[in-house]
Amino acid sequence: MEDLWGFNEEAVVRAAFSSHIPLISAVGHETDTTLIDFASDRRAPTPTAAAEMAVPVRADLVDRVETAGGRLAGALVRAVRTKRTELDAARRGLPRPIVIVNEKRQALEYAAGRFTASAGALVAAKRTRLERVAAGLRAEALRRDVRERRRRFNEAGARLRPAGARMIALHRRELASLSARLEALSHNATLKRGFALVRDEAGELVRSASALASGQTVSLSFADGERAAMIEGDKTASAERSSTPKPANTPRRKAKTPPPEQGSLF
Repeated sequence: MEDLWGFNEEAVVRAAFSSHIPLISAVGHETDTTLIDFASDRRAPTPTAAAEMAVPVRADLVDRVETAGGRLAGALVRAVRTKRTELDAARRGLPRPIVIVNEKRQALEYAAGRFTASAGALVAAKRTRLERVAAGLRAEALRRDVRERRRRFNEAGARLRPAGARMIALHRRELASLSARLEALSHNATLKRGFALVRDEAGELVRSASALASGQTVSLSFADGERAAMIEGDKTASAERSSTPKPANTPRRKAKTPPPEQGSLF
């Protein structure tokens, strides 16, 4: 082992790994193993075996080449036979070209026959329609059509006039009914029955007597117009003051002339 230890050195192993020349390791005998055996391209058990690997026998090489060539030729023959068998199977599955052509020819002839028949029927239908339209465009037919439409128009006009009159009368009655209801709900109808609306200087509606002060000017709205008025003092307070007994030595005042009677405001 000590004699072969030089082949275990790192520098030697790296040099063997980095060598561009193919390297055969044959150090010692078959039982001897060094690190260079793992870094070389091939390992031989002995130097003699390494020499046989480096310089093989020509006859052996020729035999190996012939064997590989025979195997390659056999593989090619088998592949060609397999492809030929697959091609024959596919060819049997396909219909013959003449059958395909005949089927397409029959379909084309059938379509052409249908097209010819349908084209003839279409032309006949269009001709019939054209003749019908042409017959309707004759002068006598047009005059007959005009007379018929004039008769329908006159009948519609005769029915429209009474219907229009009835509709106008109906709407007039509805309008009169709505006007009567509006008049009944309006405050003008209340004013016509003798009532009046009282408004203050600002034009606001006065709803109670306590809201007015003595000497205040108001506006009275009647059914036929408006009048201005002035509020006097409270009559109830005046009556209470007149019923209170006066002292005996109190001189009597001259009675004032009462203002013109203007009636109650409420």
